[in-house]
Amino acid sequence: MFTTGDFSKWLVCHKDSVIGWYSNGARPILKSSKSTKPYFAKWYRRTTNPEDPWVSIGDYPSDVIYGGNSYPSASVPLAAGGAKVFIRDSTGNNDETCYGPSTVKAKTGC
Repeated sequence: MFTTGDFSKWLVCHKDSVIGWYSNGARPILKSSKSTKPYFAKWYRRTTNPEDPWVSIGDYPSDVIYGGNSYPSASVPLAAGGAKVFIRDSTGNNDETCYGPSTVKAKTGC
């Protein structure tokens, strides 16, 4: 899960959505502050760009929520308390009640 520090904007995706090499690639998002249904957004993770990956709620550069390598950009939501990344542990909990900012704050193991 990627979220702004104040949890006003967020997205949930599988690790495989971020890993790999792609340029303007359609990456699957499970759920976000934009939509409760799965959809795709175009992101970047290029071998020659240290600021990648660019993770956004919409197609890049719309609603960028994470830029790699602490890359300074006005697009990244610093005004909303920065960015937070949550990674589910390896317990295999696939319960959809773990998706979303309210459950992340309230539930461990999500």
